Amino acid sequence: MLKVFLAALVSTSAPILAATACADLKSLSLSNTKITLADSVAAGAFLPPPGGKGNPQQFADLPAFCRVQATLTPSSDSDIKIELWMPVAANWNGKFRGTGNGGLGGGATVGAGPLANAIRSGYAAAGNNTGHEGGSNYAIGHPEKIKDFGYRSSHEMTVVAKALIAKYYDSPLKYSVMAESGGGTIAALSAAQRYPEDYDALAVTSMSSYLSHHTFGQMWIWYATHENDSSFIPSAKYPVLHQAALKACDADDGLADGIIGTAERCHFDPAVFQCKGPDAPDCLTAPQVAAARKIYAGPKNPRTGKQIYSPLYPGSELGWAQLAAGAEPLGIPVDFFRFYVFQDPNWD
Repeated sequence: MLKVFLAALVSTSAPILAATACADLKSLSLSNTKITLADSVAAGAFLPPPGGKGNPQQFADLPAFCRVQATLTPSSDSDIKIELWMPVAANWNGKFRGTGNGGLGGGATVGAGPLANAIRSGYAAAGNNTGHEGGSNYAIGHPEKIKDFGYRSSHEMTVVAKALIAKYYDSPLKYSVMAESGGGTIAALSAAQRYPEDYDALAVTSMSSYLSHHTFGQMWIWYATHENDSSFIPSAKYPVLHQAALKACDADDGLADGIIGTAERCHFDPAVFQCKGPDAPDCLTAPQVAAARKIYAGPKNPRTGKQIYSPLYPGSELGWAQLAAGAEPLGIPVDFFRFYVFQDPNWD
């Protein structure tokens, strides 16, 4: 069954024709939707919007496509900006790809890169700004916009995109897919949990974001090394700690290859790396050992002991700097606590 499904995703069929001119889509009436742009873009002629990511050279190889922009208002406080790119009928593979949005979303324009990658492969593709522009301060006093960010913007985008695809092409949509990592997994996971009819296939390829738990995990790592001045682990010590972890667990999977293949059952204790005397570059002080233990343990509910989010496992030490070494925590968890949890722009 799986082989049949995968074969269908890459199958070819008779040429597809355009049922409606691109420009005529602007007059299409859809619930809670205002179509603001419907233009044909010639092959190689796309120019990224001012302030957007990328430069014209990155898009010089794009095929011709129909570009549609719309604003969706499923609630009285909604302002969801979406963009749909549809290859000309002769180049369409009969499929739709929805895209997510990085970090905590936002932006006056929808990122062109993911849409460009999709239409190069023949997909019609849509993206959205998760219902807000700029930073996360919008969340204070706007519960409907928080819903848009959390799950509704991606769903509404998908519904409208499918309606436009049905109008533009003379053949029905075959499959709808989404493959996301990072912040985009918020959209992919919410589709699986709330709107299973939206997509035929979903791939969450990295950093699956149970956001309210993920932000605790990110903040936990920073706090472990910043509880006080003595807790801080300089980045220069990460490689030595990493080698100690490899020595303890690398061969546990039967192959000493510089990779800990059984990280979840590796019980490496950084205390074996503790300084016997004064602080030195090739060892950890006692407070630094305590900080590393916290990182390996991950955040837990202090009342129940239940794990809140995954720890960083032994073998991950070379990647700790972004979360553990900065003078300030990563901006995503700070904004999440400040604007979503406490709704206080002055929260520190």
